[in-house]
Amino acid sequence: MTLSLLNRPDDAPPAGRPDGGGGAGGRPDPIPGSASEPSAGHPAEAAPPGFRVLVVDDTSSIRTEIRLLLEDAGLTVVGEGSHGAEGVMLARELRPDVVVMDVRMPILDGIAATSYITRELPDTRVIVFSAFDDEELAEGARAAGATGFLTKGASPAAIAAAVQDAAR
Repeated sequence: MTLSLLNRPDDAPPAGRPDGGGGAGGRPDPIPGSASEPSAGHPAEAAPPGFRVLVVDDTSSIRTEIRLLLEDAGLTVVGEGSHGAEGVMLARELRPDVVVMDVRMPILDGIAATSYITRELPDTRVIVFSAFDDEELAEGARAAGATGFLTKGASPAAIAAAVQDAAR
């Protein structure tokens, strides 16, 4: 199991894309698929006090499992997304404290989505979540601005603790 909160000073800007990224006027390039309606977004009507979490994974059973374990830990899940572009759109709309982001997803992968989110929403922390214990993925997550990297084999307690630590 890999569980790490990646070392990034609070005042360090997230790394951008190697090409410098960003569209006209310093705005990020449009997100692929952003013209479509979110397919599986489920924003909550009103979140109780506490950390607000967005879960983004292309497998609905994993999203449900993560949501349930976070709610059992007393955290508020404000939305769920099924691909990276939807995760970016929901993060813009919901302004979560923490995003739990899968790496490999359709339309926009988790590393690219993390880069958009950390650039546009610097107060939102992203924990990249992967089925693969891979140092290159962890490094890519860090370069995109992620606060942490977890494997899907992490214990429920470790996942909840990582989300709570990231939100602090």
